[in-house]
Amino acid sequence: MDETNFLLRQRGAPPKPGFDRHNEFKNGSSLNDDKKKGSSDDGRALDGISVYLLLIIFYGFIVFFINFRQNNSFPTPKFIGDPQNSVTDFIEERVRKNLNEFMKLGPRVTGSAANLKAKDLILKTIEEIRVGATEPHQIEVDNQIVDGDFAIDFLVGHLTSVYKNINNIIVNFSRKDNPSNHSVLVNCHYDTFLDSPGGSDDTVSCCVMLEMLRSFSQHTEPFKNNIIFLFNGAEENILQASHGFITKHPWGKTIKAFVNLEATGAGGWEVVFQTGPENPWLIRSYIESVKYPSASVFNQEIFQTGKIPGDTDFRIFRDYGNLAGLDIAHIKNGYVYHTKNDLPRYIQPGSIQRGGENLMNLVETLVSSPQLVNPGPEKHGTMVFFDFIGYFMVSYPMRMAVILNLGISSLFLLTIFRKIVGYNSSEIKGFVYVRELVMAVIFLLLSWTLIIITCVVIALLLTMLGREMSWFTNTLNLIWLYILPSITIVLTLHWILRKTYYKSTNGWQVDGIFYDGNMLLWVMLLVTLTYFKIASAYMVLLWTLFPLLVITRTAKAFKINFKEKPVISVIY
Repeated sequence: MDETNFLLRQRGAPPKPGFDRHNEFKNGSSLNDDKKKGSSDDGRALDGISVYLLLIIFYGFIVFFINFRQNNSFPTPKFIGDPQNSVTDFIEERVRKNLNEFMKLGPRVTGSAANLKAKDLILKTIEEIRVGATEPHQIEVDNQIVDGDFAIDFLVGHLTSVYKNINNIIVNFSRKDNPSNHSVLVNCHYDTFLDSPGGSDDTVSCCVMLEMLRSFSQHTEPFKNNIIFLFNGAEENILQASHGFITKHPWGKTIKAFVNLEATGAGGWEVVFQTGPENPWLIRSYIESVKYPSASVFNQEIFQTGKIPGDTDFRIFRDYGNLAGLDIAHIKNGYVYHTKNDLPRYIQPGSIQRGGENLMNLVETLVSSPQLVNPGPEKHGTMVFFDFIGYFMVSYPMRMAVILNLGISSLFLLTIFRKIVGYNSSEIKGFVYVRELVMAVIFLLLSWTLIIITCVVIALLLTMLGREMSWFTNTLNLIWLYILPSITIVLTLHWILRKTYYKSTNGWQVDGIFYDGNMLLWVMLLVTLTYFKIASAYMVLLWTLFPLLVITRTAKAFKINFKEKPVISVIY
């Protein structure tokens, strides 16, 4: 076996007599000697520059593919009058026609004349749907005018919100014979932020709900339980209308679960960014029913930190109604949120069709689920869930995540232990290996510290120039503004380390010790997140799992020879 293969395999073969691991690690002679002797596999060797190019191509392809997938994975919009459509199909064209009617009213701030006209427009559309409904269904409509007050911690601190003469339009969609006492709530709001027409926030959701009500009204079979459609007239002034409904309206007591529709942008995929509390059957229902999934527990945990400067009616239904549900929002084109540019033209064709079909399938599943009435063991527990670029969903309970996370962490720590005692490494072991591993960890932490400092300095400079949001309308600007400068700083640091601390050390050996140090940091983070029951630890798990699976096989396949140019493992 030639010495290059021996180094790459890193198996536990005993060292040759007189082999000094520490000196060998420091003098870097093994690969140099191999180069002088020549290798039958030299044609397959990759040098450091080639590896960097491969990494750039690989990550560039990933970014391109994800961006392409998110901008081109919409169903074909359906149009009114198409003979291929059935009467129960969700029709995007009808939603857009209703949306354009709302846009003619302009901003619809609570209490304004435009807000009242929007209420009348919704009631008129609902009446048309009620008149045309099929026999099995009963559609009851109530225009609630409500007063109230409640305490809430929001942005500036603790405050008491007082409201009077707030309007809610409530539709109870039920079966005529033997109506149920249990309901699923679907909520939107038709008021808008100051000076914003609210095309996406939240008018399009109201129009989607109207089209869903029309579609359901044409079904020939009734649903098992009721669906309550809440068009609330005061969300933007701190969630007042939803509080008035859930605490004051008699239909509120029948609700067992809810779906809240929101937007912090316009168009794109609709994202499930909150579920629960607990009740894992809700996210299971979502996974089982929707055709185009987009959900992540990471979004949920970030939003529920309270650091995001905003909130939704989800909070009111959860805290004042003691209900569990799902929070769904459009987040693309966030720069139009709460501005005069929140217009229908930013909602690309197919976005409404996608969201409407998903919502209809989800609500049908929820309203027919036996767990709506009695969740049983599914009432408690936390789920880890995420989608794979909209293709499919992955989910598993938190108890399984603990076992999986700690198992992978233990596997990696076992490999470190084997290297310390000399089973897996032909280079160094014992104190020397531990010392070099600690130094690699220190250098990696220094790298991340420099990255943070670089980004903060750039952000401060942009703020001083009045350009702090210059990346917002085109997120690819993050590459030039933050990513490339950070990479440049880190490469400079490692070039200095190469010329000083690792001056006489073979590059592949440096890469190996940095790989171990980098993985050790991620494993420590994984264990910490798992200890605190943070479900988003799945992201760190994926970051550690696949390198553990492929690193040895990749090295064998390519017989990588870095020719004394270390790969900077921190980039990984």
